[in-house]
Amino acid sequence: MEFKSGFARYHQALGAARGAAQVRARAEAQGQAAVILQVLKTRGISVSKDVRQRIVSSTDMEELAAWLACAVLVEEAKDLFE
Repeated sequence: MEFKSGFARYHQALGAARGAAQVRARAEAQGQAAVILQVLKTRGISVSKDVRQRIVSSTDMEELAAWLACAVLVEEAKDLFE
């Protein structure tokens, strides 16, 4: 649907930009989660279904960064969350 007023076009573009930003942020979080899981796998640490779900469902980049830092040190995957 094409809008004719400047107001409508502006808000349509604003909504599209917000949607694109959300998609990029989610993709970045998914990438960070994949790295965390790869580090754990490389270290030979098994990851339960619950831990994996918590990692991949997070969209908080600060939280994911903290988990990545811990992933190189923990003995068990559940210790990421302590």
